[in-house]
Amino acid sequence: MSEQNGYENYNEDYAYQTVMRNGRPKTRVWSVFSMVFGILSVVCCCLTYVALVFGILALVFAVVSRTRLGYFDGMAIAGLVLGVFGTVIGFSFAILPFLIPDEALTKYLQDFLDGYYQSLEGVEGMQ
Repeated sequence: MSEQNGYENYNEDYAYQTVMRNGRPKTRVWSVFSMVFGILSVVCCCLTYVALVFGILALVFAVVSRTRLGYFDGMAIAGLVLGVFGTVIGFSFAILPFLIPDEALTKYLQDFLDGYYQSLEGVEGMQ
């Protein structure tokens, strides 16, 4: 064909020929899933086990996207990074209660509640 957009031998049916030659077209669905679950893992990082599940799903979908596409696209990288971050934060929240002694946690909660009740003393109707 004639030169078009600076390319010689430009073929208008390139996409169709690519699909016919390589089978199904490559989609970025797995990358989108990875990014969505990565965002959910960070948003739900205080819900320890939910963040762990979402973070692990984000990591798995990023790897699946890599195998399907042959490269990491931007959404898969974002899902990978956010998934790692959400998993680490969720895991740290999961093991944190086992690392803090019960006496220290009880004293902290008691001090917090004492300060809370003192702040309510000036409010009408709260006794």
